[in-house]
Amino acid sequence: MTQTGLKKVSKKRLIVVSIISVALLAFLLWYIGIDSIITVVSTADPRYLALALIVEPFILLVRAHRWKLIVSRLGYNELGLKKATLLYLTGLYGGSFTPSKIGDLLRAYLLARDTDASVRVPAGKAVFSIVLDRVLDVISLITIVLVGVPLFFVESLADFQYILLMGVIMAALLIGLSFLLFSEKYGEKVINLAATPILKVIGGVFKEKQRDTTSKIFDHFSESVSSFRDKKIFLVVVYLYSLAIWVSTCCQAYLVLAALQTDLPNLLHFVTIFPLSMFAALIPVTISGLGTREAAMVVIMSIIGVSAVTAFVLSITFAFVSLWLPAIGGGIYVTLRSIEKISD
Repeated sequence: MTQTGLKKVSKKRLIVVSIISVALLAFLLWYIGIDSIITVVSTADPRYLALALIVEPFILLVRAHRWKLIVSRLGYNELGLKKATLLYLTGLYGGSFTPSKIGDLLRAYLLARDTDASVRVPAGKAVFSIVLDRVLDVISLITIVLVGVPLFFVESLADFQYILLMGVIMAALLIGLSFLLFSEKYGEKVINLAATPILKVIGGVFKEKQRDTTSKIFDHFSESVSSFRDKKIFLVVVYLYSLAIWVSTCCQAYLVLAALQTDLPNLLHFVTIFPLSMFAALIPVTISGLGTREAAMVVIMSIIGVSAVTAFVLSITFAFVSLWLPAIGGGIYVTLRSIEKISD
């Protein structure tokens, strides 16, 4: 597909997902009632919202550091934490206007086209770093859900039994991750299947005279997959790192909920089911998960006694704190880069 054709398809898809987002939000506003939403917002406790905002920069830095570690393991140690953070923000900026996490392609694109040649990473390896970053996120969310679900059904278990059960589940997930993603027989097929659409998009976005050929991008991607098969200890460490990030993120969302209502559900129950709404945001049918995330939140939070109006406001407020507000920083960075490029 040519770059022009790619842009036409992207514009059409953007229009479709925008319509779906608006339709879902309009339905939820009608179902819940704008007056009820205004009441919840007007009575929110600003102290807990302030705490949620204060926590966000630290979570962002840790996320950027995790990605920096992945890029370093690919052999590019020159990427500093500051640069990684700025590029991470650009991914959030791109994700604010695209379905699912497709906006992260902007992060890969800038990493591969960085003006500083010492940091420039081949496109295929840049995409691999994004794919692995997101795979770790998904596996971490699945872990939290699977480890926490028994809390709803087996509260009579002793602490030792529950800890043992958590250990067994996490060990099974780690074995499954290693088997599916990094075994010679299945690993490359699974990752290439997931990454092929992304690699094709990257190949179409790069300017013809400067981009790698599509085959070269695939080669670099496959090479990265192969190189990480020998880094299983590193993968376990980064997986645990990701797990800590998402537990912190869930606790941050709990702070937002605390600002909206005084009668709070059990923290462990909240942390267990909150990731389910994050999965809904990954479905690429709306802009940045807007609409699907809110609908999922309304349904899922009812399990632990959170009202529909509170769940809706929780979803919007959390998206503002963890996505839209940081995305402004990414937008400023991209704008400054463009101005600098034009002046040069």
